[in-house]
Amino acid sequence: MNKIQVLFREKDGSENYGEAYVKANESITDDQIPSASKEGYELIGWKNAQTDTDWNFATDTVTKDTVLYPVWKLADKYYTVKYETGSRYATIGDIRVKEGNKARKPAMTWAGRTLQGWYTTADFQDGTLWDFESPVKGNMTLHAKWVLNAPTVAVDADNAAAGKVTVHTGDKVVLTATASHEAVKGITFSYTWYKDGKEIKAKATGRGVSESNRLEVEEAGTYSVKVTADDGTLTSAQVESNSLEVVVTGHDFGEWVIVKQPTETEKGLKECTCKICNLKETEEIPAIGKPEEPKPEEPKPGTTKPGSGQKTENTTTIRKTVKSVKTGDTTGLGMAVGAMALAARAGVMIKRKKRS
Repeated sequence: MNKIQVLFREKDGSENYGEAYVKANESITDDQIPSASKEGYELIGWKNAQTDTDWNFATDTVTKDTVLYPVWKLADKYYTVKYETGSRYATIGDIRVKEGNKARKPAMTWAGRTLQGWYTTADFQDGTLWDFESPVKGNMTLHAKWVLNAPTVAVDADNAAAGKVTVHTGDKVVLTATASHEAVKGITFSYTWYKDGKEIKAKATGRGVSESNRLEVEEAGTYSVKVTADDGTLTSAQVESNSLEVVVTGHDFGEWVIVKQPTETEKGLKECTCKICNLKETEEIPAIGKPEEPKPEEPKPGTTKPGSGQKTENTTTIRKTVKSVKTGDTTGLGMAVGAMALAARAGVMIKRKKRS
């Protein structure tokens, strides 16, 4: 049985795609349909050149020589959208977006930083912030703009309380600024110190905790510090710490307190403490020493002196005689003197007798 020829070509004959031979009254099979392509277009079907009607490969049959031509429509355009995250810790793959459709807005987080938007320019020029509600009309690269969050900072000093620290005249106190950041790693802090609202020290930079976070002062005033954070690429906004008032005053010592009691042989110790700075002053307490021994009592009149066996009666009598002499009575005085002499001689004679 003879087969019928089917030609596949452009309607104007400018391009031939192939031919097939089909038995009469049979359909064209899938493997007999040639491939056809045209740049910028999409093949959507074939038509019968003689009748200018759509050819249905599932139901139409070939009854005579036939010419089929392709039906084209403009192909959908797809564009590539690239994302530059600005972080070596996160990357996003390129996507293809059909012309007129919207690009996907990535959801990204980065510790210690805030995403402000995506820009079509790498230097984030004004007017280049991309609106993800807009249709994509061409290939493009979107750049993430990050802002480094501000750090937290507090100023403190030893013995500070209720925002105030007291220092004595001539002494110094060290103020310490403690800064921290959510990013934790790779952050550099810059400190600028202020006294009564005026900058008092050139700004210095140190990684983590540096010398510039400490300030030694001896003048009264209200102190604070302003701090910025830097990760090597981004710099945060400046943030100011709490204020700390420095008061300069003298010592205010309390009462003496005995910390060591003195003994007969050892000195004691007492101390008093400054109510402001806890400075202690000490002072020695003299040793008590041994108690004095009691003096021997004078013998009473008429008693015998220890070891002598002699009474004291004569001496007492003489004393009485002397007392009885009135002022201006020379006779009585002479008698008294004579009596004393006799008594002394009698005492000598008694001692001689004892020796003999």
